Amino acid sequence: PVNPGEIALVIEIADSSLTYDLGRKAAKYASYGIAEYWVLDVKARQTHVLTEPAEGAYHAATAVPFEAELKPHRLPRVSLTIASLRGIPAA
Repeated sequence: PVNPGEIALVIEIADSSLTYDLGRKAAKYASYGIAEYWVLDVKARQTHVLTEPAEGAYHAATAVPFEAELKPHRLPRVSLTIASLRGIPAA
């Protein structure tokens, strides 16, 4: 079994599932103690970055445009822009 405290980051890609991913699924990940959860909103071309899980919810959320740099909190040497990833259509 995987210890949720060892998971640095979970990423979801949302097209038609955005409400579920930011609602029930986010609550489940927060209740497990997943430190950071990103939801890539392909329609709005932004990444929802959720952090600070406690009591079944994330207490910090930021929307970051696909063109902006992202840095996972628990992976300090990693940085990326979603727009630069292969398979992400241009705006």
